Amino acid sequence: MGSLATFKSTYLIPSVLPAGARQQMAGPVSAIDQQVAGGATVATALSNTLNKRAYRIAHKAQQESLPYQGTLVADFVALNAA
Repeated sequence: MGSLATFKSTYLIPSVLPAGARQQMAGPVSAIDQQVAGGATVATALSNTLNKRAYRIAHKAQQESLPYQGTLVADFVALNAA
């Protein structure tokens, strides 16, 4: 995936994630966004954000995606660019 902007435009949209899953997934993405805005690299922000809760949210979002987005989790943990 690479880009945070691409991740957001690919997954955080109503046609892919239902409202609840989208709101949950927006939490970790927003945390990464805020850290990047503060000067951190995406990779650093991602490593600061990834924890068991973030993984559970991403896996749940992947399972609830329409149609099933089998690479959502892999794309999330591979973010490396703003």
